[in-house]
Amino acid sequence: MCTTKTIDDLFEKRADNVVLAFESVLKVTMDWDPQSIGASVNTVIFTNKKA
Repeated sequence: MCTTKTIDDLFEKRADNVVLAFESVLKVTMDWDPQSIGASVNTVIFTNKKA
């Protein structure tokens, strides 16, 4: 059975420093056009057509 997760679900009840670390990574990767960010059960997935 598949489970739908969002990035918000992954960071629910996480320590502030974990959320801030993700936000720092997110700021850096926002310039990776074209890019997509998604969530899996226990991971955040970054994809880029250039990779």
